[in-house]
Amino acid sequence: MFGKPILVRRKSYGIGDPGRRYRYSGIEKAASPWPEGFGPLLDQLHERTGARFTFALCNFYPDGEAGLGWHSDDEDDLVRDAPIASLSLGAPRDFAMRAGRHGRACLAVLLAPGSLLVMEGKTQRHYQHRVPPRLRCTEPRLNLTFRVMQ
Repeated sequence: MFGKPILVRRKSYGIGDPGRRYRYSGIEKAASPWPEGFGPLLDQLHERTGARFTFALCNFYPDGEAGLGWHSDDEDDLVRDAPIASLSLGAPRDFAMRAGRHGRACLAVLLAPGSLLVMEGKTQRHYQHRVPPRLRCTEPRLNLTFRVMQ
């Protein structure tokens, strides 16, 4: 973080189409092949969003102490303004958004198990989002964030 190595409690893994990779915060995740049986899920996501997702970042949060700070998913590897679909499994966690880099949170929702949150259009250009720590949460959460890559 800010040029210094830090221990990240959340574990990440990339899956997707052959040759796809995602670079963020000095980290590169090359896509392993889509797991067998993912076809119907990708078809449902396409029906709901109109997007053909080519990559998913899988984040495992072991408990509520593992969170994700304010950021936008605006890396060069992403197709600009394509939707990003976030599927939450496991422990419920909060999701917050704010306008710009220094605004106050303008939206906070609880991501229940099985919930799908879709950020569309210019969301990444104008807003930041985060998953704040929830210290009393002792259960794990798995988040699959589907993206359209260059």
